[in-house]
Amino acid sequence: MKTNNLFLCTIFSFIFISYFSIFAQEADVRKVLESVGDEINRAVLSGDYETVMSHFTDDVIIFPIFQAPIKGKQAYRKAVNKLKEKGVKYQSINGTSTEIWECGNMVYEIGTFGMSLVTKDSSKPTAYYGSYFNIWQKQSDRSYKLKYMISNLDFNPFEK
Repeated sequence: MKTNNLFLCTIFSFIFISYFSIFAQEADVRKVLESVGDEINRAVLSGDYETVMSHFTDDVIIFPIFQAPIKGKQAYRKAVNKLKEKGVKYQSINGTSTEIWECGNMVYEIGTFGMSLVTKDSSKPTAYYGSYFNIWQKQSDRSYKLKYMISNLDFNPFEK
């Protein structure tokens, strides 16, 4: 009987430690991604798109709102230049992760965002809010780079 109890306690302890270890890893990943996200947001607000791209894989795929898909850093650079020509400047931007999970060397993130921007054709900022889905790839140095991003609005801006 004592052997069975010891066995059950050992199994329970293993499950308990594994369970909390997974949540500790998720909390660590969440902190890292939040920090990277904050750095990206600050870079976007300051117009420092080289810093933004430093957090992308070379083959990044981005599905931005109101634009065609962007594939790769060079295509992103072209898209940013087009936005600059239109006078687009972000006034505010923030995001909140609602779910994060890992599988292999990938981290999947779902969240919500809000942002406001102005253009040379608008005298007042336009605000948007929506949801996003990101896939981050873990790098050999244990950092994470954005590999895939899709975002959408949680409303139809053309509906009256």
